[in-house]
Amino acid sequence: MNEYKDKNLKTEGWKDVCRNIFPSFDDKDNKEKTSLDEPKKECLFLLRLALFYADREKGILWLAEKFFQAAIAVSSQYLIDGGRLKGCCKYQFAKFLLDKFPGSDPEEPFVILTEVRDSAIGKNWPLYEPDDGDERSTETVFGATAIQLHRVLLDKARAIRKEDTAKAERLARLAERRAKDAGETGKTAEAIIEIGICQLIMNNLNNAQKTFERAFKIHERAQNVEGLCETRMHLAAVMQRLGEHETAAKLLTEMGAMAMDNGLRRQLGRALHLLGELHLRRERPELGTQHLAEAFLCFMGFRFQTMQPEMDAMEVEDLNKDGKNAKRTNSNDPEIDTIYLGTHKEIFEEEAEQSRLMTAISAGQELMGSYFNLLREAGTCTVAKMKTIEWKLHHSRWWVKRQHHDFLPCMCPIHNRTPLDVLWIQLEYKAVESKMSHWEMSDEALGRTTTIQDIRKLHSSFLHASKIAHEHHEINEE
Repeated sequence: MNEYKDKNLKTEGWKDVCRNIFPSFDDKDNKEKTSLDEPKKECLFLLRLALFYADREKGILWLAEKFFQAAIAVSSQYLIDGGRLKGCCKYQFAKFLLDKFPGSDPEEPFVILTEVRDSAIGKNWPLYEPDDGDERSTETVFGATAIQLHRVLLDKARAIRKEDTAKAERLARLAERRAKDAGETGKTAEAIIEIGICQLIMNNLNNAQKTFERAFKIHERAQNVEGLCETRMHLAAVMQRLGEHETAAKLLTEMGAMAMDNGLRRQLGRALHLLGELHLRRERPELGTQHLAEAFLCFMGFRFQTMQPEMDAMEVEDLNKDGKNAKRTNSNDPEIDTIYLGTHKEIFEEEAEQSRLMTAISAGQELMGSYFNLLREAGTCTVAKMKTIEWKLHHSRWWVKRQHHDFLPCMCPIHNRTPLDVLWIQLEYKAVESKMSHWEMSDEALGRTTTIQDIRKLHSSFLHASKIAHEHHEINEE
């Protein structure tokens, strides 16, 4: 308690903070140190303190917020620059709220950013003042504020997209305007894609197609591969709704090929997953299961481990030092060669779980047709009736051939088996079993591989023979 009341300790503590903010603080004389009380210098000092504590852990963020508010209050007294300093302080405070409290209500930072943008219209205010000898920053208060407003508007649009799609579309259009204000083509395309998604949800398919094509052209001019993959994915969704399944499959195939060529594993997995769902909707589950299983492997990164041999020393040197992916050059399979190998394997768990569940559904759909055929045949076929009963009682798989089904008399056109035929079949099975037992007594190994037990016997006899041969070899050496 005495240490807390000691003013000298508190003064030294503030001096330590000043040394962290101003490295040359100790070299200044007393007059320069106290000159920080001037409005502009005091405001910049408080702003640096706020930014300093904003980069610390969450427990100290409240102090950063207090310094931001103090800097804004002091900047209100400095109006020589037309309000630029105050706008910078309010921008930094709003960005701090958005970055450090992502789950909170964005209304307060949105209002602050709107005020800053309105005050900066038509003014070329630099966001940062250049230090001695540095060039003037090209980033302006108006442009930086427009980008943050674009961010808030898109977050709002995505949050209410399902509940109020029309309002979400209006917010996305506002985000597009803010992105154009900032001159950011990538942000503009992002807002246009959100507009297209809202139109797709409202079943406005023709406008959604035109909107996505606009975004596609922007990404094509900028050579943005991820953006091209995303727009192809959304265009494929529109084509499916329009009934043009072949066009949708072509778009998804192009998306997968582009993702493969550029090492985008997440986009490749999405393309495979959507192709699997497309085949499943078109009642082709045999193709859907293959694509969905490949998508699961792609999301989990299994293919990168199991299908790629170990890297040579030269290939390890080819990997970028910053952790980016490098392409394999001597893989044996040219199709696998298009997959990239990275130093860090990222697992996309949510997408992988969706692909796993859809794979199970698709595999079940493959058996659905045969089950309906089984029920249809059960009226005239005894074997089909027995398979249905076994499935209902014990969940015995009807698609697996079982021996006891051959011992059932059945007069259907498929089997055409009388009780006398069943007796002959049983005699043939007994003859085969006696023949197999005769093979077990002989030295012929190939006749003993019909069941799991026979395989185990063959494996154990092989180990026993190799052990005896090894012992004889040791005796001969001695």
